[in-house]
Amino acid sequence: MLGGLEGEIARGVADVPAVQVLLTITGMGLIGAAASWAILGDPHRFTRPKQVTRYAGLDPSIVQSGEQHRQGRISKTGSPLLRTLLVDAAHSLGQRDSAPLGQFYARKTQEIGPRKAIIALARKLLIVTWHMLLMGEVYRAVRATTVARKHRELQKKIRIQMRSTVAEISD
Repeated sequence: MLGGLEGEIARGVADVPAVQVLLTITGMGLIGAAASWAILGDPHRFTRPKQVTRYAGLDPSIVQSGEQHRQGRISKTGSPLLRTLLVDAAHSLGQRDSAPLGQFYARKTQEIGPRKAIIALARKLLIVTWHMLLMGEVYRAVRATTVARKHRELQKKIRIQMRSTVAEISD
């Protein structure tokens, strides 16, 4: 069942340039790339990174009392699905990427601990994703072998979906 759903998604987004761009990010799979593109929509509607992070609920909440003013936990006011996908991609990216985002995660882990570092990486990943969609650019630290593997998997899912659709029609 899940394979069929992934095949449908793969077939639906195979020729979407924005999804192909997002697949170049280490740790971002087909479902994450397709859903991020679908949830964010037109990247030009956001003028600043702060707007994008607020949309996903990855912006810090503000705690004010009297003259005290500090930033608290993330607000979680935005899309829970997008936030979940980004945190999942951040986990994968933090383990596999040795490029600037991976280095950012390693540095933040030492400074604030792994749990907060994952959220910080997810926020940074969201901003990078938005910028990539805005400019149509691939991930700067793209690994050709990883992208080639992702494309092979995408084509395999499309072929499997096509075979199952043909089998249903012939029955």
